[in-house]
Amino acid sequence: MKTFRQLTLGLALASCFGSANAYINIVFDYTYDTNNFFTSDRRATLEQAATAFETRIFDTLDAIQSTPGGNSIALKLFEGVTVENANIAKNELRIYVNSSNSQGLTYSEGLPVSTSSGQKGIAGDDAYLDAAWKRGQTGWPDSDVGTWGGTVTFSSNVSWYADNDVSTVESFSGQWDLYTATLKGLVEIMGVSD
Repeated sequence: MKTFRQLTLGLALASCFGSANAYINIVFDYTYDTNNFFTSDRRATLEQAATAFETRIFDTLDAIQSTPGGNSIALKLFEGVTVENANIAKNELRIYVNSSNSQGLTYSEGLPVSTSSGQKGIAGDDAYLDAAWKRGQTGWPDSDVGTWGGTVTFSSNVSWYADNDVSTVESFSGQWDLYTATLKGLVEIMGVSD
């Protein structure tokens, strides 16, 4: 219940303080779903969780455009996985998802790192560094979040309830609620912590 209250507060604050004129776009990237964990029902559940934020949060997040050999960003994702020369569209949060045999759910806000030794781990000119690290957020890091996104890893060892319509109420005793777990992961990635 505590988590649900924190989530509700986070959504309310985000919708009140959004000052720009664009909705954010949460994009789930299934590239590293090597276990085929994300069935169509599970993907639909994740998309519903994303919609809960996309229809409420206004912001303007600068695009991150890598130029191989010039301005570039590498995203450190899961253990041993790095995406080189990443590109993130304006107002997009990219969420890389996968599964493992760990228990429960793990998630992390994305911190950009680079293969070269630029300022804050990113190579490039000042305008690029600003876009890559803080996404144009003038209050960053004290009063605003400028993440590119992050990662969420779901345990394949637990039974997940994937709800294809979260507006209905069903009983799913003994299962983990995929929708609520995804909401919590997204809240953490966007900078609201316990």
